[in-house]
Amino acid sequence: MSAKVLVCLIVVACLIAAKPATAFYSDEYFSVVHIEEIVGDDGKVVFVGEALNITEFQAIQPTYVYITLKLQGAVLAVVSGEPDSWEQVQPGGICLFTVETDFEQGQYDEFSIRFAGFAGQPNPNTESLIGGLVLVEESLNFTTFDADSTVVVLGELYNDSNGILGNISLEFRLFKDEDCLIGVATLSGQSRDPGSMWYQNITPGSTIGFIAYSQAPLSKLGRWEYSLGYDLVKFAPMPEDTAIEAASWGAIKVMGR
Repeated sequence: MSAKVLVCLIVVACLIAAKPATAFYSDEYFSVVHIEEIVGDDGKVVFVGEALNITEFQAIQPTYVYITLKLQGAVLAVVSGEPDSWEQVQPGGICLFTVETDFEQGQYDEFSIRFAGFAGQPNPNTESLIGGLVLVEESLNFTTFDADSTVVVLGELYNDSNGILGNISLEFRLFKDEDCLIGVATLSGQSRDPGSMWYQNITPGSTIGFIAYSQAPLSKLGRWEYSLGYDLVKFAPMPEDTAIEAASWGAIKVMGR
C-alpha cells in the first residue's frame, strides 16, 4: 500500500496561483499527436485523434480519454471517451480514440485533452516530494445538471510538485451558512464517468479537469470547503513534448479578429 498524502484546506478568500493548461495534455505514457474536431449530422462536436506510447521499453494499457471544455476560463464540462482498442500499446505504438460531446461549434472557446494509461502501482516514498497537487480555484464552476438543481462542481487540478501523482481523491463540503452543512460533493467512483480520477497519473506541471457530484440543492449553497488527497506514483522527468498544437473554433475565431 502506498503512503497517502492528504491536504486539507479551508477556503477563505485567497486564491491558489496555478497555471492552467493552454492546449492539451498527455500523461507520462502517452502523447496526443493528432486531434480533429468533427461536427456530426446532429451538429454536435466529436473529437477524433491518435495517442503515441512515448515510453522507451514499456507496454501501456490505455484507459480513457478525457476532454475539458472551457468558456472564458471557467470549466463547462469534462467529457470522457474510450480508446478504439483496449489492447496494450507497445513503445512507439499508436492508439486511436473517439470522444463524443453534447456541445456545438462555438459553445466553448478552449479545450484540453488527456489520453490516460496505466502501468504500475504508487511509490510509498514521499520524503523527497516537493510541492503537491493544488486546486485551480479560478477554474471552479458551481452549477447544476438538468432539472434536479443539485450542486455539481467543475474545475481543474494542477500538479505543482516534482513527482507523478495518482490515486486522487477530492471532496467539497457544502454549507448554507457558517455552520449548516447541506451536503458533500465527491468525484465519481466509476472509471467511465466524465471527470473521473480513476487511473489518472498527473505529471509535474500538468492540469486535469474534474467533476464532483452532490445531492445538495444549489439554491442553498452559501460557502464551501474542500479536502484533496493523492499518492506519489514515482519521481520522473517530464517526457519530451511530441504533441502537436490544437485549438478550438472559439480560439481560432478570437485569433482571427
